[in-house]
Amino acid sequence: MSLQTSVTDDSMPLFSASLISPDVAAQLPEGYTIRPLQKGDYQKGFLDVLRVLTTVGDVTEEVS
Repeated sequence: MSLQTSVTDDSMPLFSASLISPDVAAQLPEGYTIRPLQKGDYQKGFLDVLRVLTTVGDVTEEVS
């Protein structure tokens, strides 16, 4: 997936799942999963969770 590609499908990943380390995924507690963020996650409040955990900067829902 090119970063230049416009993302219109809310369930389309914003980056490749191959960028998530298998070592990190293996350390998650049982029943947890990890996946790339999706455009629709903005409306689901995921960014608010990330703001508590780290610095995310000024992010808007607009995708160029």
